[in-house]
Amino acid sequence: MLEIIGSQGQITIDVTQVEEEIPHGHGVFRYMEWSVTVHAYGLSGKVDGIGILPTHYEKFLLEFTNLERDRRGTASLISMSPEELQLTFRNLDTLGHMMVEGQLGRYTYVSDWMRVQKLNFAFEIDPTTLPGILRRFLALKTWES
Repeated sequence: MLEIIGSQGQITIDVTQVEEEIPHGHGVFRYMEWSVTVHAYGLSGKVDGIGILPTHYEKFLLEFTNLERDRRGTASLISMSPEELQLTFRNLDTLGHMMVEGQLGRYTYVSDWMRVQKLNFAFEIDPTTLPGILRRFLALKTWES
């Protein structure tokens, strides 16, 4: 489990599955499946079964490594179904203040209409927590590059 705790919010990520077999003899289709819970400014939401592709995760880890080292820029991750999870870490100013923002969403049906229920969130995080957050994100990776 990975927790990101800020002044007005918290994100919890649990990895629930690491790889899935594709039928028809195409080999192994690798992805991570996450359960994500967000609490921010009194609002909360949870979505299970969020798919994260290794290529997207590798790019995010590289961006996060640069963000942690330089204290500038962004690190963004989008799930396989883009409405389910959008997660971005960014610096706020030249002093190194940091924030996390994003969207958590779930596809639902209202009668015959598909809709996405969304929770948008943003809160500041302590920049001294970035090295620990990066280590925990790196630990979630279970495949070889």
